[in-house]
Amino acid sequence: MPHAQSSATDLRFQDIAPDVPAPRPRVRLFDVTSRPHNFEDQIVRAEDGSAFQVDTRYFPLVVLKLPGSPSDIGAKRYYEWLWDMTRYAAAQGQQLVVINDFSKAEVPSPVVRKYMAEEAAKIQTHEGFGHWIPILPNKLIRGLATALVWMSGGNEKKQAHFTGTFVEAIEKAQTLAKDLPEVDAKTYVFPD
Repeated sequence: MPHAQSSATDLRFQDIAPDVPAPRPRVRLFDVTSRPHNFEDQIVRAEDGSAFQVDTRYFPLVVLKLPGSPSDIGAKRYYEWLWDMTRYAAAQGQQLVVINDFSKAEVPSPVVRKYMAEEAAKIQTHEGFGHWIPILPNKLIRGLATALVWMSGGNEKKQAHFTGTFVEAIEKAQTLAKDLPEVDAKTYVFPD
């Protein structure tokens, strides 16, 4: 049976390469205009069992705890989640302010560090991303990290704002972003 003439708009992947399986469509975790399905989750798990803890009670301020050393799958899951939150913030006319507690984190592999640095550089250019505030309790590590960001020529508006405690991080978030919900920095407790 002969094929019917089709226009360019009717052309499908199977018409071009009939013996090759069609690529899977890219799946989003949620529709960017509606609240993410895992918005209320306190623990977000990757397929390999690695996880990170989340507090979204004060959205668009989100607080994350990253225990241990992230695996490559865990790092990808983290950035999938962060991209979805960033898109959601933009759809709401807001900018995400991210506090990362690295006090219990361990050094990831070089491959994971490279991936995370590349994703961080990309996400910081999105309109829904406002500020990144890492908590690094060790002053020496905090100074080193600040120097590395400065030497890399990071985007000044969205450059990392390193702090040593939750109180400092929340106070910094409140000075950087004007429309955050009220959070008492001195009594803030991460949900367990």
